[in-house]
Amino acid sequence: INNVIRTHAFLWSAAKGMQDLGTVGGVTSMANAINDSSQVVGSSSDVAFIWANNQMIDLNTLLPVGSNVIIKSASDINNKGEIVASGLKIVDGEQVTNITVLLKPSSPSITVALSTPVAVLR
Repeated sequence: INNVIRTHAFLWSAAKGMQDLGTVGGVTSMANAINDSSQVVGSSSDVAFIWANNQMIDLNTLLPVGSNVIIKSASDINNKGEIVASGLKIVDGEQVTNITVLLKPSSPSITVALSTPVAVLR
């Protein structure tokens, strides 16, 4: 533990100053983007997260059951709450390819719908 570098994503505002967003698990997190609603996306311990409503949530827990995708990092979020993320497509329990996906929020909850991959990274 003594030699582990711990970095955390943070949110800054004039009212609250620097706010540590924590981690999904593990010791590190990194923020990649923020929207006008102060929703933050990034990665934490090799999984993608969204920070909203004062909590960091693993985006994989919000995917539809059976999506066969593991989201590793979220790179951008717009003001509609749509998230560009990258991860792995899984078939028969094995990684098939790296993909980039667009995640769209489903009202009224924070769950997301997985769109068709917008790009396949080879």
